[in-house]
Amino acid sequence: MLDRAPVIDRGVSVQGASPVRVDSQTSWDMILAHRDMVADQLGIGTSNQFTVDEYALQCRSASLAASMGAAHITSRGIHQVAVNLHSTVSKVEGEFKKAKVLDIGCGEGKLGNELERKARANVTYLDKDEDSVNAIQTRRGAKYVEDAIRLPFKDGEFTKTIGLYAAHVWTVDPVDSLVALLEQLRVTSQGGTALTIPLFNNILMRQDVLAHRDLARWRGLETEEDQEPSAIAQKVWDLRDYLVATTLNLLAEEGYIDMTWASFIGNGATAKRQLETYSGILDIKKPIDKDLISDLTSGAEEAVYSADASNK
Repeated sequence: MLDRAPVIDRGVSVQGASPVRVDSQTSWDMILAHRDMVADQLGIGTSNQFTVDEYALQCRSASLAASMGAAHITSRGIHQVAVNLHSTVSKVEGEFKKAKVLDIGCGEGKLGNELERKARANVTYLDKDEDSVNAIQTRRGAKYVEDAIRLPFKDGEFTKTIGLYAAHVWTVDPVDSLVALLEQLRVTSQGGTALTIPLFNNILMRQDVLAHRDLARWRGLETEEDQEPSAIAQKVWDLRDYLVATTLNLLAEEGYIDMTWASFIGNGATAKRQLETYSGILDIKKPIDKDLISDLTSGAEEAVYSADASNK
């Protein structure tokens, strides 16, 4: 089984703690620090709040399309899961042993196939790309061509769910990205586990961009660069991170989930490509139903599309 070190509070001392505890706590501290920085820069809760419009979504879509062009070098198998979780293949296999599993954004099913063979898991495959789903070879697994923000399953249907470079990473709209995560949590049973690999990425890499924004703001300036499509796309990405981190913090504080975080900074499993990822092992303590998701989504929509805010 994968190692756990649940966190809620920030800044807890990890002196003398296990490597898993150190990684989980320091990753969560970094995620919250990142959230607070982007909330300040985007003016969350102020009259000058950055809000998302159609142009901003177009900028984010173009940015994601460019990233997807290089995504083929990322393996979707058990080895990549272990790399991102700083774990071992054997522990990943033990985590999924004989489990009822939903593989969200399964692609052509490499991960699910390995879980079927090596962990004897009962895997359900889901992806919105029909050709990829049709290409999956499975003896006993069900296959669905569906969007991850509208999962066609009942609450708590699966003991294990996994999103490996899935919708919560590639969804353009920040609210839809949050909903994709919440839907994964909804269909994961109480006592079960949702793995999100990764849930945040490139936090350190983006610090230069954030520092540049701060400098311009302190000077009372907004440079032309801040209105370029890449800068707008970055703000949409930052807003997505704010929504996800804030919601997870709330769910942990209210006892719905336990969170263990795993960071990975280095090369991927199948190519010499630098990765900086923060993945969550989210254990479900209390059921997350559609009513709760509706409430959380309403709050997120207000933050993203508030009529009283204007793009800055």
